[in-house]
Amino acid sequence: MSNSNDKIKKNRRWILRSEDIRARCARQVSLLKIDSERPLEVIARDHKTNRSLEQNAQMWRIITLFADYQGQGKTRAYYDLLCEYTGLEEHETITGKKIISPLKTSSEMSVKEMSDFIEWLFAFAIEYGIAA
Repeated sequence: MSNSNDKIKKNRRWILRSEDIRARCARQVSLLKIDSERPLEVIARDHKTNRSLEQNAQMWRIITLFADYQGQGKTRAYYDLLCEYTGLEEHETITGKKIISPLKTSSEMSVKEMSDFIEWLFAFAIEYGIAA
């Protein structure tokens, strides 16, 4: 069953930088229908600027060089390098299988953290004789 809340984009986000944006946000929230069968969640928190698209592209250029050097896929190289940089943690699945993952992914990094990661990637590439 559809309701008027379906017209509002899922996970709609406003970054409150001005009174105008705050007013538009408040208007959209006030238009939401209250339905005890389908409750909605509204969250307000400090905004954190995540890595830029340019940083992301630069990171993937370097990771591609590592993948080619190691003869493995880009995704595998990405996770290997993230684990090397951020550290790793081990999880156990419901079936008992152990999974190793990085403590933080690049999409969770701030602009500053991503800059530090890219600098580390460059230094690591130079150390291994990979042209970056």
